[in-house]
Amino acid sequence: MTKEQTFAHPPRGHVALLAYDSANDRFQVVHVDASGLLQVDIAAQAIDVEVTQVTPADLVVAAHGYDGAAWRKQPPIWGYSDRYVVQQQNVSDVAGDYTINLPAVPAGEVWRVLGLAVYRGTNVNQYARLQVIVGVSAYSVEDIAIPTLGRFFPGAAELVLKAVDNVRVIYTGATVGEVVITVASGYKMSIAL
Repeated sequence: MTKEQTFAHPPRGHVALLAYDSANDRFQVVHVDASGLLQVDIAAQAIDVEVTQVTPADLVVAAHGYDGAAWRKQPPIWGYSDRYVVQQQNVSDVAGDYTINLPAVPAGEVWRVLGLAVYRGTNVNQYARLQVIVGVSAYSVEDIAIPTLGRFFPGAAELVLKAVDNVRVIYTGATVGEVVITVASGYKMSIAL
């Protein structure tokens, strides 16, 4: 037998199947016969035994769906499904506050916005107010100061958005014809519905 075919190194593409040997207090390799079939010995039992766990002391609360009293359906496990990057450039057609609404999150997704930057082309010493729109309610998250023109200024907020939520940016003191740009990036997570 070569080194690669020992217990420590099973043949490539294979795994070792182990069974606990309580008589010797150790794990043993499960054996197969000459044709590769699993060999199983079943010990006879004199009486039927019904095992009921009255006290779930060995179960970890919140692990594998056990909440300490009953088994519950596990919440969805979120993971990366796609990147989220959007850039919206507009020319203000109003004097005063100019609003940009970024796309809303579709059903079956959760978006995590990790970066947001704003740009103004005309008015200095103004700010851009970052809001999260949840249903019909707007929640102001941050005011991003814009001390100079012609460069992007980052926001510090990290946002988690669910279906129909979106990001709104209000550019204060806009002038007619001013170029405003909003960039957001992060990632999308698909969830089972």
